[in-house]
Amino acid sequence: LGARRVDQRVEIVVEDDGPGVPPQLRGRIFAPGYSRTGSTGLGLSIVAEIATAHGGSVRCEAVGRGARFVLSLPLHEPAAIAALVP
Repeated sequence: LGARRVDQRVEIVVEDDGPGVPPQLRGRIFAPGYSRTGSTGLGLSIVAEIATAHGGSVRCEAVGRGARFVLSLPLHEPAAIAALVP
């Protein structure tokens, strides 16, 4: 678990040393209902929706053994914040 600043964004990084996510599945794991384990398949799709709603993104990357998930969010987005205030 870590965080880093990249230009005008903050990236929150979660990494594990499990079996990883095969390259052909990395684009599908954020789709609602997708699951390899029999779960509801909503967790990562909710993360993606929240990230997008805040002007950010989430991605899955390969690491030696395991997977790395990177949540990227803008540090300051005055127009987006103003749109949320009634």
